[in-house]
Amino acid sequence: MHLVTFPLHHHPALFCSYLLPPSSSKLLITYVSDPPSPHHHLHAAAPSPLLLVHRCSPPPLTGERVRTTMGGVASKCSYAKHRKKTKELRAKVLALEEEIKEMKRVREHEARAFERHAAAFASKEAEWEQERRKHREEASKLGKRLKEEEDRIRCLEEEMAAGRGDKEWFRLGTDYLVEHMKEEQARREEAVEKWKQLYLAIKTELDDLIQRTRQGNISHSLEIGAETEQRIAGSYKEYGFNAWMIHKRMKGTGHRSQLTSATNLCLDLLVRSSFSPTPSQAHTITFGCALHMKEYCIHVH
Repeated sequence: MHLVTFPLHHHPALFCSYLLPPSSSKLLITYVSDPPSPHHHLHAAAPSPLLLVHRCSPPPLTGERVRTTMGGVASKCSYAKHRKKTKELRAKVLALEEEIKEMKRVREHEARAFERHAAAFASKEAEWEQERRKHREEASKLGKRLKEEEDRIRCLEEEMAAGRGDKEWFRLGTDYLVEHMKEEQARREEAVEKWKQLYLAIKTELDDLIQRTRQGNISHSLEIGAETEQRIAGSYKEYGFNAWMIHKRMKGTGHRSQLTSATNLCLDLLVRSSFSPTPSQAHTITFGCALHMKEYCIHVH
């Protein structure tokens, strides 16, 4: 049973008591106008306005403080419980302070980052403004130049239309076509020169190959087999293909003399190299040259 007593209206004899029994959830409130006498403290039907129903003296508890208020009625409070609650509240306050400090640090870091980004954006914006200004100036200059060129062309057209007429226009067109034809001829000559160099390089390589093959036939006549014959035939076949490609390129340029010299390329090489092939090699070389010459004749005609 828990009894708490405190004075009312600062009168030493007038106080209020709250009684809360442990076995009941009811709260009994007793108002006392005068302090009860030793003879009437348990009489509910007394003429006095005393309404005290029960009075108890709680047993003494170990490990707890007991405080006495005015009137001599004792009230207890758990020191250990309050101390524990105080420690918990202090721990909560410290945790909240740490959270607040962390939030402040985060906010300060974000503020500094925002300031850096704002400064960088301001510098970039200034650079963009300068670039836009330069572009506007360049656009205005180009517009002026274009207008000047248009005015000049218009003046030339008016002068030509007034003084010379259509013949002058025809002459200008003819000069332009002639210049274009000269440029095309220069490009064709450059292509022909490249193919001449390619032809000479191929002929030199084939002469060297034939010379080495002839020397190998003299020193190792018994070691030449089917593989050597196939390699030689392949070399002549590749040579015939390159000759046909030179024919094709020279045909595009329209040089008939160069076509004639390229037509006799295979026979000229055989005569100049002094190569004596075996019957099987001669048959393979003749067949390859004939095949490529046939393809060339088909493409030419």
